[in-house]
Amino acid sequence: MKREWFKVEQQEPPWSEIVKTVRAWDFAGSLPSDTSPDTDFTACCKMSLCKDGSYFIHEIKRHRIRPGSWKQFILDCCADDSSGVDLILPIDPGSAGQAASEMFARSLSEEGFYVRRM
Repeated sequence: MKREWFKVEQQEPPWSEIVKTVRAWDFAGSLPSDTSPDTDFTACCKMSLCKDGSYFIHEIKRHRIRPGSWKQFILDCCADDSSGVDLILPIDPGSAGQAASEMFARSLSEEGFYVRRM
């Protein structure tokens, strides 16, 4: 993606103009080290679909953390979200990744979030 594809807005659209809001996640589990200083980030994007068909990106957050810290990072990022914001979790290939995704989704659902896996 290129920055020039996006228009920077000074304020968010009114909630009456939003059809759906989601916070989608991408997980990574390595911390920087001497041998691998540029590791991937665990990241999320909070994004809305507006009634006019446009999309609005509210925020993007990222952090280099281990898998054991993912849940707290999600809870911290979602602390100010309204109840209408769905969480989208990735489903990694392979049976172990699918099982882990399902257990993680269940754990977040128990915290009161509506979670979808994709």
